[in-house]
Amino acid sequence: MGKRHLFDLIKEYKEIVAKVARLQAEVDRELPAALMALPASYGYADMNHFINAVVQVCRPPPHPKAVRRPPRAKISRAEVSVGSGMAKVGQAVRLAAEPTRPAGSSLEDPKNFGLMPNLGLLETTGGDSLQQQAKLTDALKFAQQVLHTSGVPAAVWREWRQFERKASEVLRTLSTVVRTDEV
Repeated sequence: MGKRHLFDLIKEYKEIVAKVARLQAEVDRELPAALMALPASYGYADMNHFINAVVQVCRPPPHPKAVRRPPRAKISRAEVSVGSGMAKVGQAVRLAAEPTRPAGSSLEDPKNFGLMPNLGLLETTGGDSLQQQAKLTDALKFAQQVLHTSGVPAAVWREWRQFERKASEVLRTLSTVVRTDEV
């Protein structure tokens, strides 16, 4: 009973495969004629005009901020002297000014937040390591707040990220020192 049912399924599968092959052959025969009739059905004289119209319609519109630049003026090599773009010997060189850092100290206004971490907390002293550990833990909590606040200027955020890494490392070394001292 089980083998007979399997043979029937195989036979049905072969019939379906043959039917799909016949349908595919029929589509392959009729497709070129249907494609050639397409331009006339849309009112175009030939395939080239039809393709150009389809391309024009399917092309995405230009970006609204895209500004077309005027062509550059051609400069002949005779007009440009060697080293003309270089600074003269006695001429002072002006470097680009460093961007001003915001002066705000509140995370309520993250765009103007410019408070930098206290790097003095990272220096380990031979004094009270529990007190230093507590200060570093508080500073790390604030660093986490800064790092998770959206809109903090990138330069400030990077400084706080470096501080967080270094402070975590110092805190790990302090906690091992404290634990070995207590034993």
